[in-house]
Amino acid sequence: MAFEIYNGIGDEPNSIIDKAIEMWGFDSSDTESSYHSATYGNVKIAKTNTNSLALYVDATHQVYDDLIAGAHWTIVKSDSALLISFEKSTNLFATIVVGTCTGSDGVQGKGGIYVTSANEAATYIGTDDWSSGHSPADNTALRVSTELNQLVQVAAPQGKYYFNNVYRMILGISGTYRGLYTIGDDRYYISQRTAIKEE
Repeated sequence: MAFEIYNGIGDEPNSIIDKAIEMWGFDSSDTESSYHSATYGNVKIAKTNTNSLALYVDATHQVYDDLIAGAHWTIVKSDSALLISFEKSTNLFATIVVGTCTGSDGVQGKGGIYVTSANEAATYIGTDDWSSGHSPADNTALRVSTELNQLVQVAAPQGKYYFNNVYRMILGISGTYRGLYTIGDDRYYISQRTAIKEE
């Protein structure tokens, strides 16, 4: 499936969540309260009381991170992942992705990640069987290259799941990519150091 891409403007988290709900098959959603939310597996995207966009562990409502959505945002849908890239401050974008996972036993699952806009792109993960909580699952610095970009699939350090279509840039020319890029024979949407592949 070719990417479905929506570009939005505005700093209202409810608008971002509503569009994500329209584009993705969430398990449940709330668009009636003051704080809209969408739940997929064990994670929830929600507006907070500080007008921020956050990712929570659904069972405990534990927040991964809490960054204010800025003026520009983009939602990108593939068959197995939905990526939300939103401006935290001028030209710095945080990223939330929900998507399908596969376990080491071949069982399919669901999960989500929150990636901060900081240079180390701290990544918080929730899957059906594990949560990184307030500690990042990965916050390694980008290895800088003069000519190559390398992406690896995101996997939960604990539990059994890896994401079918969520990638982290571990080696790259720049950590500030945002948009459509071709690497090898594949096309990706990259939000700083997080990517999903066109399927």
